[in-house]
Amino acid sequence: MMNSSGIKYKDKVIAFFHNDEMIFRLGKDFDPHKFGLREVKLLNPFKNKGPLKGWFVVNRFEKEKWEDLTRKAFEYAKSL
Repeated sequence: MMNSSGIKYKDKVIAFFHNDEMIFRLGKDFDPHKFGLREVKLLNPFKNKGPLKGWFVVNRFEKEKWEDLTRKAFEYAKSL
């Protein structure tokens, strides 16, 4: 995952591609269902820890929304 292709804003990763999925940093307040996502989960890269809040995994079946989600991740990163 750390070697995956990604998109950065001010040296911080906001989205990256891994195993046919895109992972987006959208913030804790993002509601994936209001955005119309059907198959989404929180990023959980650790075996002994809980998922990373604010990071969402969107599979390839919803790739038509990846561009809009990238914009949303960029807007979120600008707000930090």
